[in-house]
This record gives sequence, C-alpha cells and structure tokens, in this order.
Amino acid sequence: MTDKRKRFYVSDVATLASCGSKTIRTLVSQGLINCQRNYSGWRIFPNLYPQRWNRLAHY
Repeated sequence: MTDKRKRFYVSDVATLASCGSKTIRTLVSQGLINCQRNYSGWRIFPNLYPQRWNRLAHY
C-alpha cells in the first residue's frame, strides 16, 4: 500500500499489519500502539509508516 494520506484508521492499520481490527484496538488499549482520536471519537494513526506495522505480526 503506497497511500500518501496523513492519517489512517483502525481498518487501514489492520490491513497493513495483516490482522484484524479487534487486534489493533486491543493493542491500543494495552498501550502498545499510540493513536489519537478525531472529533467523532474514531482512533486515527497520523504519519503512519508501513514499515513500522510489519512488526505487529510478532504480537
């Protein structure tokens, strides 16, 4: 995925990490992944680099 967007959502990160959205939300709630919330309360991941998410497969 060579997307040049400035923010990604849980489903985008899950696709990049080849795992489920629930896994990403669990890792965020455990403090292993940092995210922000937008005005609607959705988790967003600004400045996402796909290389960082390859290591999620090890959790």
